[in-house]
Amino acid sequence: MHQCFLLLVTLCSVGILTTQEKPSAVAKPKRWLRELKHINPKAWCGKMQFTPDGKELLAGDYPEGKIQVWNVTSGETRRLFEAGQGSRGSAEYFQLSPDGKTLYCDDSHERPKITDIKKGDENLRHWEMKGAVHAWNVETGEQQTTYQHDPPTLIIFTQYAPDGLTFFTIEEKSGEFEGHPPRNYTLWDVKTHQSRPLPDKIPGDLTYSPDSQTLAIPLGDQKGIKEIVFLDVKSLQVRRRQSLKQTGITTLSLSYSQDGKWLIAKLRKKTDGEEPGYWTPQIVIWNAQTGEEVFTHIGANQTDWIYPGYSSDHRYLVLSNWYPPLDGFRESLPNVRRGSLLIIDLENKKLAHQVMLTKPVSDDVSTTVGQAVIHPNGKVAAVISRVMPTVVPDVEGERINVNKLPHAELQLIDLASGKIIESNVLPSNYHTTCAFSPDGKMLAIGAVGSVQLWNMADLGSR
Repeated sequence: MHQCFLLLVTLCSVGILTTQEKPSAVAKPKRWLRELKHINPKAWCGKMQFTPDGKELLAGDYPEGKIQVWNVTSGETRRLFEAGQGSRGSAEYFQLSPDGKTLYCDDSHERPKITDIKKGDENLRHWEMKGAVHAWNVETGEQQTTYQHDPPTLIIFTQYAPDGLTFFTIEEKSGEFEGHPPRNYTLWDVKTHQSRPLPDKIPGDLTYSPDSQTLAIPLGDQKGIKEIVFLDVKSLQVRRRQSLKQTGITTLSLSYSQDGKWLIAKLRKKTDGEEPGYWTPQIVIWNAQTGEEVFTHIGANQTDWIYPGYSSDHRYLVLSNWYPPLDGFRESLPNVRRGSLLIIDLENKKLAHQVMLTKPVSDDVSTTVGQAVIHPNGKVAAVISRVMPTVVPDVEGERINVNKLPHAELQLIDLASGKIIESNVLPSNYHTTCAFSPDGKMLAIGAVGSVQLWNMADLGSR
């Protein structure tokens, strides 16, 4: 699934970092406000989320699973939630409810107990899973409820509906299997705890519509993804089916524009006769009501466009580019690589800009581009990029010494013109994850062992 893939993208790019040495010095930028120190000095803050009123900020450590809550004005730690230590399929393992009162977190860090068994002539493996989704009261810190199958399943990934009333899990059941257990999909009702099965063997990423009433699900077979099925969330009845004109689609990740007008797919397409693992990436946009295809963009072979983001005025879609690890795809990747951001004008259904974020690199050097986040005014995007060597020295176990990493760069981009209006060199212990506060006055940037708050109040007047 792409959720696991995106975490792999990030970890391959920056590693799990340590602060055993002082990060290489960079003068504090003029926009710097304050530092929110994480209880774990080696924390990798892979996700940050402001409360709806903007007064508090949550950041989840990876892989320790400590979710810390700060008052953004005073820097005081308000609460700490222990979500469990261990590698997860995604750094997106927690989510605030729309009203900010409930914190949901899954057990995607749990590992199965595996026992080899023999039945007659069959060599099987018994998988004993455990996992659940937990809900805490954000104000008191008390655990409110748990959502869990009986017997428990291994939670791979969780996505929550925009209205906060349902969520779905991707999971694996306990049992005896010749190979790896198959994946299952479950829709949960937050209030009643009712769980209902979704279609199995979904070859891509399903998604909620903005009104939370529809699930868009890609379906297909071993020859490729054939159609998108739209299910009513309340009844799980099929609302409509949309056949895909193209063949050879191996993966397909779906998302809706925030106003619900457009359905966007990031897909990989493989042509007959091409080598295994070879793909051509595409962005396809349909009218979400009629299924009419209104836009297609074909990217460079063996690359991807990831982390879709939408402007508040519903006009722009932005996506960051990604190159896979050189050692596995060296022969098929472009000889010269640059980190870039794609800006699509949804209103006029056209590619507005491809903004180059890094210098050109080649040989054993590649780039990493984080998720672009758009200011609440819908006019400016913030994105962090880094030129990254394939081999980083001084690796201690799984952790890379941040002092050996190149500096990252935060760029502010005007969406209408595609121009970089500001660039800031970041200390090497900064990551490529960031988040705007609801009022747009602050930008939170993940760093090793902390979250850095920057002043962005002037952007609101653009």
